[in-house]
Amino acid sequence: GATEEAWLSQRGPVGKEFITAFMENYVRRYSTGQFQLHIKAFSAGTSVKVTVNKSTFRKDLTLGEGETQVVTVDRTVELSGSTLSCNTVIIKADKPISVTSLNSKALSTDTTIVYPMEQLGIEYYIITPPDGPYRTFKEIAIVNGDRENEVSVFLKASVVFRRKYYRAGSKLMVSMKAYEVLQLQASYSLSGSRVVAQKPVAVLAGHSCAMKFSKCNHVFEQLLPVSRWGTSFVVPPVPFQTRYDWVFIMTSQNTQLEVHRESGKQSKKLVGGTLVKYSLPLKNPLYITSDVGIQVMLLFNGMRARNNYYDPFFVNIIPTSQFCNSYSLNAYTGFTNYALIVAKPSAQSKMNFDGKAASKLSWAPIADSGYSWALMEYDKGAGSHTMDSDDSFGLYSIGVGKMNGYGSPASCTSGGHSADPCATMKCRVKEACKVVDGAAQCVAESSAVCWAWGDPHYHTFDGKNYDFQGTCTYTIAKNCGSDITLPAFSVEEKNENRGGNTRVAYVRTVKVEVYGVTITVVRSERGRVRVNDMLAYLPITLEDNKVKLYQSGASAIVETDFGLKVSYDWNYHLVITLSSSYFGSVCGLCGNYNGNPSDDFATPGGTLVTTPEKLGASWKVKDGDPRCWDDCHGKCKVCEENILKKYKGEAFCGILAKADGPFKDCHAKINHQIYMDNCAYDLCVNDGYKQFLCQAIKTYADSCQKEAVRLQEWRNIIGCPMDCPGNSHYELNGQPCPATCSDRNAPSKCTGVPGVESCSCNDGYMLSGDKCVRQEHCGCTHEGRYYPPNEKLWLDDKCQRQCTCNPSTGKVSCSNVGCKSGQKCSVVNGIRDCYATTYGTCTALGDPHYKTFDHKKYNFQGTCVYQFAELCEKKDGLVYFGVQVQNNHRGSKTVSYTKLVEVEVYGTKIIISTQHKGKIMVNNILVNLPYYLHDNKLRIFRSGTHAIIQTNFGLQVAFNWKSRIAVKIPSTYAGAVCGLCGNFNGDPKDDLTMKDGQLASKPTAFGQSWKTMEIPGCVHGCKGKCPDCNANQMRQYENDKFCGMITDSKGPFRDCHGQLDPKDYFEDCTYDVCLYNGRADVLCQAISSYASACQEAGVTIYNWRSKTFCSLTCPQNSHYELCADGCPVTCSGLSAPVGCDDVCKEGCQCDEGFVLSGEQCVPIRQCGCVHEDEYYKTGEVFYPSGLCKKQCTCEVGGGVECQRFSCGKNEECKVKDGVQKCQAIGHATCSASGDPHYISFDGKKFDFQGTCTYTLAKSCKTDKHLTLFSVQVENVQWRKRKVAVTKLVAVEVYETTLMLVQGKKGFVKVNGVFNRLPLILEDGKVRVYQHGINVAIETDFGLLVKYDLVYRVSVRVPGNYMGKMGGLCGNYNGDKNDDFMLPKGQSAKDITEFGAAWKTTVPGVSCNDGCGDKCPSCSAERRKIFEKKDYCGFLTDSDGPFKNCHGKVDPALYFEDCIFDTCEADGDTQVLCGSIQSYATACQSEGVAIEKWRSDSFCPLSCPANSHYEICADTCSLTCVGLTDESKCPTECAEGCECDEGFFLDGEECIPMEECGCFENGRYYK
Repeated sequence: GATEEAWLSQRGPVGKEFITAFMENYVRRYSTGQFQLHIKAFSAGTSVKVTVNKSTFRKDLTLGEGETQVVTVDRTVELSGSTLSCNTVIIKADKPISVTSLNSKALSTDTTIVYPMEQLGIEYYIITPPDGPYRTFKEIAIVNGDRENEVSVFLKASVVFRRKYYRAGSKLMVSMKAYEVLQLQASYSLSGSRVVAQKPVAVLAGHSCAMKFSKCNHVFEQLLPVSRWGTSFVVPPVPFQTRYDWVFIMTSQNTQLEVHRESGKQSKKLVGGTLVKYSLPLKNPLYITSDVGIQVMLLFNGMRARNNYYDPFFVNIIPTSQFCNSYSLNAYTGFTNYALIVAKPSAQSKMNFDGKAASKLSWAPIADSGYSWALMEYDKGAGSHTMDSDDSFGLYSIGVGKMNGYGSPASCTSGGHSADPCATMKCRVKEACKVVDGAAQCVAESSAVCWAWGDPHYHTFDGKNYDFQGTCTYTIAKNCGSDITLPAFSVEEKNENRGGNTRVAYVRTVKVEVYGVTITVVRSERGRVRVNDMLAYLPITLEDNKVKLYQSGASAIVETDFGLKVSYDWNYHLVITLSSSYFGSVCGLCGNYNGNPSDDFATPGGTLVTTPEKLGASWKVKDGDPRCWDDCHGKCKVCEENILKKYKGEAFCGILAKADGPFKDCHAKINHQIYMDNCAYDLCVNDGYKQFLCQAIKTYADSCQKEAVRLQEWRNIIGCPMDCPGNSHYELNGQPCPATCSDRNAPSKCTGVPGVESCSCNDGYMLSGDKCVRQEHCGCTHEGRYYPPNEKLWLDDKCQRQCTCNPSTGKVSCSNVGCKSGQKCSVVNGIRDCYATTYGTCTALGDPHYKTFDHKKYNFQGTCVYQFAELCEKKDGLVYFGVQVQNNHRGSKTVSYTKLVEVEVYGTKIIISTQHKGKIMVNNILVNLPYYLHDNKLRIFRSGTHAIIQTNFGLQVAFNWKSRIAVKIPSTYAGAVCGLCGNFNGDPKDDLTMKDGQLASKPTAFGQSWKTMEIPGCVHGCKGKCPDCNANQMRQYENDKFCGMITDSKGPFRDCHGQLDPKDYFEDCTYDVCLYNGRADVLCQAISSYASACQEAGVTIYNWRSKTFCSLTCPQNSHYELCADGCPVTCSGLSAPVGCDDVCKEGCQCDEGFVLSGEQCVPIRQCGCVHEDEYYKTGEVFYPSGLCKKQCTCEVGGGVECQRFSCGKNEECKVKDGVQKCQAIGHATCSASGDPHYISFDGKKFDFQGTCTYTLAKSCKTDKHLTLFSVQVENVQWRKRKVAVTKLVAVEVYETTLMLVQGKKGFVKVNGVFNRLPLILEDGKVRVYQHGINVAIETDFGLLVKYDLVYRVSVRVPGNYMGKMGGLCGNYNGDKNDDFMLPKGQSAKDITEFGAAWKTTVPGVSCNDGCGDKCPSCSAERRKIFEKKDYCGFLTDSDGPFKNCHGKVDPALYFEDCIFDTCEADGDTQVLCGSIQSYATACQSEGVAIEKWRSDSFCPLSCPANSHYEICADTCSLTCVGLTDESKCPTECAEGCECDEGFFLDGEECIPMEECGCFENGRYYK
């Protein structure tokens, strides 16, 4: 016999897999049916399995070569009514077979060929016999294969399906599972109905009992799909018909039809979807031709013969192009069986039947065709037969019996002449017919590209370029033509503003709808897409490979089998490529793709508009965004020609056009002009910010690479380095299909595809989502989807079965879990999970007032570190978290405020502190916001005035960097938490449960029990009696000019009262304001707390601030708004933070054109850099990986420059004050005191009485990472004696000169202008503050200068300046013997030369360089007096108040200075006390706790009004500034004057609270 391949290559119905169904025969309950399959094998040992879907029926056969066996299927397989059923019959063989189906009941029979799966199609037109008795039906059956399918039926008659009425002209859509069958029945003709499926189906059509000239008979036939129709047909007559039969002709497209009869030729022009019917009278055949494929069917109308009826049958007429050389046909018992033959003379002469010559045939010619027809009767018994010839012919197997009949084409078993399949195929405009695997296919001739990029610039399919700045959702392209054979699709984009510029927009989200699937690519979700709203990792295949989703280079690709390709780079660049099959069939912002760009501005209604704004508005899709707009949100920015010319220069966009530049090889392929124009415009509207230059050039580079142009390196030329994540590296021509954990062989499937610019994984690594990992760290692939290690997933949409990816096995492990009480299964941000339906919130605000999760309210004034809320009871599924708070005093030591919030979650520690406004600490490192960790499971960003910590399990912590903290947790944590916020069990009565489980009677005991850490000096409540205000005192603050504003029913918060009870906020407000004597800032803070809570609840509030009431001072380049953007745009990505809920928040909003860089609003051109997912400000130096082996600098324009680095001498890589860098090891202090006496950094003691201005200390020969500075002192003669004291100290650092002047208390002169203390400059790099009796100037790199404004100054430098110093303080090289070094490096011969060398000349000022050899001295007799314990011996007394310091600071040096000064002053106690004070200051500076050494009779310190002396005075927090702002206070003690209770230092004096001024932008104002 023939080989298997030979059998399968035939055009006949031969295959190895078949599906069919048995439609309703008359009525289901009528008679006992026989439902048979006649199966013929062509090879020995053919195994066949016959089953019925979801049934126990199974029949296994083994057939020999040429053998036919009959399988009778269970009668329950018969369909009934309009229904979706599982009754599909499935036939599978291991070798080629043919199948004929017989549906037979008493007096009601018909047959059909069953076509193999590979010959099925997706488009059919229905023909059903028109006539039948009452209550019989025209019927069709649509049989689905082994995959889920979507089927649409365009009805020509009304049907009722699933109790729903579908009228004629409507579309019935059905989702079919594998091996389901849909039967539809209608009272009227279904002819002309169209069936379209996403995947191939089998379609049967017929009548439950057709009747015309006889009794009724069940008739049916399996239809040919449109793709297998022909253009030439010969219709032989049924010779025994005494009247006429019907011939039906169906078209699918515009058709030229010719019908030939003996009487002549008839021509017709028919439109697609037309059915025509011709009568076939007595022995009068038809010859039919057409210019495109048509479907032809014959209905034998039955007849009456003598005392008998021959009933109807229904037959597919085979195109002459499908005629064969050999057939098999079956004879059936009870019928007269006939072979109806159509053949040319060449086939007639050698016709054989069962291997014997069929010589007695009577041939009748068929007009104009060259064919003749003949009828041959054969066996009346059942059996299989063959018929063959040397040339191809047509054969039909028909039969009649008593009130019965059947008919169908015979089964072709050997192919005939080869015809061109394309001869019958009519393709669309811009398509060509090609033969693929022996079948004709219409293939697109070309494709077109539409793109949107930049701000955004649009380019339509027809080449029209325009700019459109809308920020809504728009249809960019979709199928809107009338050709329903083209798969439907839609591409939408959602745009957004970026970089603080509301006049330009960028692509944020791309949504593609195709084959019933919605694919969404969201800007922030690199490496992932959303499929039907569910977040999934790439790559993915959908709809049996009809849709492929994958990453290529930096872009997500959505690619379909019909020529649609959508590329989006998760940032700004959207490209849509569409095959020319859709020529003239699309619409949207990409135009209509008809080759004419002039009509691309067409609205959905077809009207042409004149502006992009009108076009965009017409294609807007509702997306629920009330803040979006379709224009520039005002006047569009127009760029001046000279600016555009600048940016078109070769230093910018002009590199695209440079004849010898990196893009020269692309010029012939892609015109660079529009790219250059768009590039220049983007730079213009974004103030030249380099990121936009890099993006614009990359856009052209990507387009060139798509055209297979091999580019030269361009990023280094223009300064656009590409930052690649860990375990990857940059490649200009990278792999377009990179290896992934789910498809490690992806590169081999992508040969011949042009390279792409990309961050390619290093050798041994592959993509897991958007990360490069080693193979052993790959996750799992489950049901075709990839999941990273330990990822959790739900297998159902009700969250009943959860799986986890086990990386050790590469498989998921699953268990039945389900959602807990208070949870709901839903999809949030693309992730299906069990989400809480309710939440609890705990707050602390004011002084502080606490409100627990269960709404218990109490006050607690502790200033230690406390457990605010923490998971204390481990329960399945609950993620651990802990929140701690540290409180501090502000002004009053009787009340406290929240100073610091520490959150621990996912093994990460986050600190939000009042000391670092606008920043946070992550694992002790200061970072800028926004900040994302653990694949966005942990998000930290700024919203309004608050820092927000947000997790994926529902925890949210908000702190406003002042005093208000709010912790929100889902109800799943009910009863499982503990701390100051209570246990969240719904019962407020037990919220004061202490850590030991006992219920506290008072908040103080309760709070103390939850202490987690001691802070030096902290207390657990009020010092002494807690303050209180009586009712009369508080009443004055209850009116609407104070706290009454909160409860005013007509006030600005009126709409909030029903949502959030104002009572508690009102009470807290009156208490705090009363306690602080009506201070405006306290009042404003209290009202602001209620305002924040209202806005967080989504309530609209109204203006409550004014110029004279609680006006909010905003930083530079920002302004106050009541309803500011709750998710402000930041330099990190130039967009809103991920996860931020865009609700109204009052606060400071950046001005137009400015954007948040950390905590500052800057022009976009000053935005910094994103490196390894962290944001750094411009100019910021950082050391990635925490090893200080690489130093990186954020350059202007967003580039990061890194170089190898190592720490210098006396440095170590560590974290200090939140900064990871090379930190100094140790420090050294130099001092000048008394007349003055000097002690160098290396400990050399000397006296120098010069009265000029000298360089005390300055940095020389510094490394690049060390900051330059100098300290100068001006000395003055003391009391007309031969000695000098320090009159003035000047520090130059960070290009600023700071000057402290003798006796000028409370002030520092900055660049010639006096400023009040305290003072903060250079974003905290320089701080000036009172510290005990000294004024301190401190820098961020460790320089500390102190001056007592009398005659003692000290300079402390960090250890990394060792060997790099000069001045009177020496060179700090560890050797005190060479400290008298001159500026040029030589040693001075004496002290006078040394001092004079470091003199700074001041014009017009006369001075001298000391007393030389005429300096005073102390006689031995006088010395003995002043060595005693009641004089300078006080310092060295081993039992004295300084005994603890002797081991840290050598008293001998200070002892000698004390004797000299006291002696010279003739025992003046003021001088004595000053000398002792110098030693006390030195001891305290080294952190030594000294004992109280002053008394009323010995060196009493005279303090100003409203203050008193303390050995460890608080001159930092008990200040006017400390009332409202957290000051970074020194940790070491300093003696001095501390304000009395209720008074506050304003720099000069201690004043009542109500007289305090304001502190703004680092400066204090009275």
